[in-house]
Parts: sequence; structure tokens; C-alpha cells
Amino acid sequence: MTKPNWNYLVDVVMFALMGAMIFIGVMMAFFLASGPVTDETTKYVWGLHRHQWGDIHMILSFIFTGLFLIHILLHWGWIKGATRKLLRSPATLILILLLPVLVILVSWSVCEKDSPAYAEFGRRAGARLRRAVDPPPPPPPVVDDVAVNKEQPQKVEINGRMSLADIEKATGIKAERIAGELGLPQDAPLDQNLGRLRRVYNFQIEQVRDLINKLSGGKIEAVDSDAAVHKGQPDAPKMGRGTGRGTGRGTGRGTGQGMGRGKSQQQGQGLRQQEINGRLSLADVERITGVPASAIIKKLNLPAGTSKDERLGYLRRRYGFSIQQVREAISALKKK
Repeated sequence: MTKPNWNYLVDVVMFALMGAMIFIGVMMAFFLASGPVTDETTKYVWGLHRHQWGDIHMILSFIFTGLFLIHILLHWGWIKGATRKLLRSPATLILILLLPVLVILVSWSVCEKDSPAYAEFGRRAGARLRRAVDPPPPPPPVVDDVAVNKEQPQKVEINGRMSLADIEKATGIKAERIAGELGLPQDAPLDQNLGRLRRVYNFQIEQVRDLINKLSGGKIEAVDSDAAVHKGQPDAPKMGRGTGRGTGRGTGRGTGQGMGRGKSQQQGQGLRQQEINGRLSLADVERITGVPASAIIKKLNLPAGTSKDERLGYLRRRYGFSIQQVREAISALKKK
């Protein structure tokens, strides 16, 4: 093939690659959903996930870069001649070749660094370090065969912080089997916690516990140690001190002081027993404390459209408040 034919072939392929990259870029920017809380089903087009489209875009860009270098080599004589004729300075040609680097440096300098809007995506894409989004699940309880009857089922904690892979380690039941029984697709992530999976695939954590009991043949009892917190039923404190004092020093005074102190102790102890932690949502907090979720959102200066069903742990990382601030806000709103 002659040199002009090679030039034509390289330019045609480069044009096709550029058109494909522009198409994929526009599709990812305007038509494919993104974000950690977005429904995964909206991130697919023609059976491919947005990350797979991104991989195709990257491969096409590598091929385009190689052809672009070949294009430069094929036209190098013309480039040198045109530079001498138009610019009359070899240094100007070097400056033109450095323009892409200058564009990248200028773009980087004007962009916001470590933006909180992208905190959930982690840092250093491509690294093998996994960001700890939730605390590790507690280890399964050790059952003593001597102290416990062997026929009694083993109790294992199953909660929304655990992934299907964690459940497999704790129970010995294959994660793929659990996912199949729940009706999840084959590409469902087995290392993602149940709290996020249930929002995407619409199942309940209680279904997972019942399924573990069934698949183990009754040898494992899946439990939730936070059930009392979710139901919001703290134990009532005793009022023994006030009554005893009333018997010794007079019924009227003793009964009055006993009832007053007993009531204040009940309120204080009730607030302590109503544990507010990152696993609860604003809706859970409203149900437990009786304080409206909208008032808590306003007290914490959160956006008006904040979802009441999102866990406090996720909201804390996104908007920068602490769980202690939530407790203080609830105490302040209760006093009103």
C-alpha cells in the first residue's frame, strides 16, 4: 500500500473510533444513572452496566491514541515543513505538543478537591483497598455443647449490616443458594450489605432470617439482637427509693417526693435506653422517640428533601453531622 492509502485508512478508523467514543460519553453523561443510592436497574443500557460501557470507552481511547501516534508519524515531514513555514521556530512546535498536558493541569487546578458530594465513591480508583462503609458484623456466638442441649438450635445474628458472604461464613450456607431462594439475579453483589440489597431488590431482612432457619433444617436460629431497639419498648424503671422514704418520714411528703423523683428517673433512664445509633433511620427514630422526623431534619440543618428511610450512618457520612448531635437534637426537641 502506498503512503496516501495508509493515511486514508488510519484517518477513517480514527473517525469511527471518535464517533463511538462521543456516543458512549454522551450516553453515560445524560442517559445512564449514577450514584451509590441509585437503583441499579437504571444503570443498564442494552444489557451492559454503565461501568462496562466505561470499559469499552477506555479501550477505544487506547486504540485511538495508538492510531493518533501513527497519524503523526505519517505526517511528520509535513508537520515540520509547515511549522518552519508558518511559525519559523521549532520551540513553537514543542509548545503545541505540550498543549494536552497544559489543558489537564489547568482543568485540575480549577476543580474542587475532595468534594463531599463524591465521598461515597472512595478514593484512588483502581486500588484494591476497600472502604469500610459499615462496622464489621459481630462474630457468631460460640455454642458450648456442655452447657447447652445439643438439640437446641444455634443462634446466629443476621442484620442489615451483613452481606450474603458474611452470612455464608457465619452459617455455612452458600451465599449463591440464599440469593437464589430470595429471587435475586445472578449478578447481584454477594459482598454488599443486606440493607442496600433490600432497597434495590425489595425484600425484608426477616425473610432472610426465616430462609436461614429453613435451609439449616432448624439447626440455626437467625436472630436480631436490635429487635428491642427497633420496637422502642424500653424497660420501665423502678421507684423504690421514693416509696421507702415516704414510709419512714410521712406518707404525704414521701409519696410526693417518691413520685416526682421516680418520674424524672423514668424519663432520664428511658432516653438512655432508647439507643440512637447509625443503624436506625429517621423514621425509626420518630417511631421510638415520638419526635417528628421533619423536626429532626430541620434541627440538623439537613436538606428539606432528605429521605426519612435512609440510615443515620449514611446521612452522617453525607452531610457531616455526628450521632451525638442527633441525640442532643432529640433531647432539645423533647423539652419543647
